[in-house]
Amino acid sequence: MLLLLVFGVFLVLVGVTGTALAAVTSSHLTTATVNASVERDASLIELFVNGNLRADDLDAHGPGVARTRELGTKLEALTREDDIVRIEVRSPDGLILFASDPDIVGERVELFAEMQQAVSDLRPTALLSDDPAEDVVGPPLPVTSAVREYLPIVDEAGETRAVIALWRDAGPMLA
Repeated sequence: MLLLLVFGVFLVLVGVTGTALAAVTSSHLTTATVNASVERDASLIELFVNGNLRADDLDAHGPGVARTRELGTKLEALTREDDIVRIEVRSPDGLILFASDPDIVGERVELFAEMQQAVSDLRPTALLSDDPAEDVVGPPLPVTSAVREYLPIVDEAGETRAVIALWRDAGPMLA
């Protein structure tokens, strides 16, 4: 009888340990996947910025109408690939200068903590969110969960000129 009791306790401990290990591994895998995605997005955005933006595109009033449309079209082309659902270029105070959705250009957004951190720390920030509508202006995103990224554009003097806000469908990552 005592042997059966010890064997039962042993099985319970093995089950609990296995479950905890699976949870920790899943959490680390999700974090690693999100981090890899942010690094890839940062490289993609760096190519966009270096190949398409001019200093006057990031002035206080933003680019002119034709230039805004041109840059918006290029951002919209980036959203057709790789589960990116929206990209915006925002001034440090939250004004949307141009975006993959032309209807939201000129809107001002609340500065969430992650965007403020990107502006002040001069490095990308990201958040995996079950509320993809958070920090979104205009039509809701067509996803149930998203990775929200803020990638600062920094000039030669070390000042943040703008922030790229990017939303990626988190569904494939979480699957």
